[in-house]
Amino acid sequence: MRVLLVDDDPTAQRVMKLFLEKSGYQPEVQSDGTRVLETVQGPDAPPIIILDWMLPGQDGPTLCRALRSARLHTRPYILMFSSRNSANDIASALDAGADDFISKPFNVAETQARLRVACRLIEYQLELQRQIDDIEALNQRNSLLGEMMGRKTTAGGTGTDASPKSQHIVPRHAQGNLAGFSLHEIRFMLTASLIELRLAVESATPFQGVPAEPNLHLCAWASLVAVEPGLWVDLILDARHEEAHRLFQKSLGRDPRNDAETAVYFAEVIRTIAKGVSRTLAIRAGEIQIPLMSRARLTQPKSIPLPLECQSYNVKVDSANLRLTVAVQGQAKLRLIASELREADILAEQYPPKEFSEVPLFKAGTTLTPRFIERIAYQTESLEEGNLAAVFRPSRLARFFEQPV
Repeated sequence: MRVLLVDDDPTAQRVMKLFLEKSGYQPEVQSDGTRVLETVQGPDAPPIIILDWMLPGQDGPTLCRALRSARLHTRPYILMFSSRNSANDIASALDAGADDFISKPFNVAETQARLRVACRLIEYQLELQRQIDDIEALNQRNSLLGEMMGRKTTAGGTGTDASPKSQHIVPRHAQGNLAGFSLHEIRFMLTASLIELRLAVESATPFQGVPAEPNLHLCAWASLVAVEPGLWVDLILDARHEEAHRLFQKSLGRDPRNDAETAVYFAEVIRTIAKGVSRTLAIRAGEIQIPLMSRARLTQPKSIPLPLECQSYNVKVDSANLRLTVAVQGQAKLRLIASELREADILAEQYPPKEFSEVPLFKAGTTLTPRFIERIAYQTESLEEGNLAAVFRPSRLARFFEQPV
């Protein structure tokens, strides 16, 4: 984790920088307190600040108050660092907005422990922020879906809607790879899915090679898991931003209010496609989970970590040129103790397993957060030895798109 050290004493800088590096942190050093506000307002600000009391221009408590008054996207954890360690000084630092206090000269073990506390609180804060962002995105999606459903209802018999029966007819699969879709199946799944968004598929042709566009595209991603065969399927849809804008206009009959609304819409497009793929895959492979929320972001297609083996298609939808990529990987079901679980692991079965409890703490398909892992660890202590959680590890593509932009 990155740590911003603000101290104008060269000796103190060297000592603390060496300590932070040996403790596994990435220190960034500044001598001038007036530049700290610029640093923390940047898009990639260090989440921890170690702030010396005596600084040129303004002292540590004054700067601390300024940091707390600033409208920052993420609240930094501030540790005041000073040889002034009387009870009144410590109280003044905490009242100014510091989260903790480190006395000079510092004790190595104690300071490492205080930094671990900082890391735990920051991770919890980031988890909450991700949940808030997801809720806001879901609210936007619900609003867009309501708008699209309203247009679909008013369209009535215009010929743009398929009957419920025709939308769910899935072509039978020839023998072979469970997720090796033919061009006919890809075309069918896209047509049956996108018609729900008032979009018409004009063509779908295989794309050979690796995306080489240097320009930013709007890339949407969704994933699904076939539980018993152990398959992880990633779907990526990318297009130039103006093409996604055109599809938005077609689906909703208006221009998007901003770029963020276009991205939310494009994430809904790939989610709809994933639902269509899941219907086809369920016939072949049984239970299908779609555990992670679909995402969309501006990025270069060539920067996406595609596996060597994947299927790509050039797709034309209402005169907009898109590219769909389907990446399939074998996914082993891991049975792990609580200490081996990681954030973003996905439960393949209910927890606790049915042999331990009929009432699950978490259902299959739950994406694990640090808080969920803590609850599993606590639950494990009260159950018999050997109680393991069955999980799937997210693919590399999933980790790429799940990272904060």
